Amino acid sequence: TWDCMHVGTSSDEAQYVVLRAEANLAVLGRRMKGEAKALAPLAKALTHEQVQAFVDSGSIELGGHTLTGDDLRIIRSFKPGIEHYDTNTDGKVLVLMDKRTDEQLLQRGLAREFVNRVQKLRKTAGLTPGDPIRVYYTSKDPSGGVAAALAAEAAYVDGALRTPVLV
Repeated sequence: TWDCMHVGTSSDEAQYVVLRAEANLAVLGRRMKGEAKALAPLAKALTHEQVQAFVDSGSIELGGHTLTGDDLRIIRSFKPGIEHYDTNTDGKVLVLMDKRTDEQLLQRGLAREFVNRVQKLRKTAGLTPGDPIRVYYTSKDPSGGVAAALAAEAAYVDGALRTPVLV
């Protein structure tokens, strides 16, 4: 599972995205009949900058026709070279998730796993989440691994278990 520590937004899609256009033949066909098919390769040949200008202005001259609104479908693709992100788009909304891990994220994962195992023990014992319990933890390596995660994430663990972990 992924643990989201921070969510950020950006309106600078040019940093991550390449725009391209496709002729919306359903819309253009109703209006231009047979000429619509001739616009498809012209629309595909538009550069990122030309598509961005269309998005900004709402119109573009193409093959002797002024195209507006739904005449073109704008497709957003991720730029090549975004290796440390998992990416997804529906063509309108872009999602990038940074896959890099750091010590804080690893500690949060260990703390969550610790909480998960205590909750499973609680269930096995027939206790409800509201039943008071005491949690003790010892380790052969009190300065690393789970012990460090419990110390760093004490507020999260204590809140999730509704009791402090006694080390």
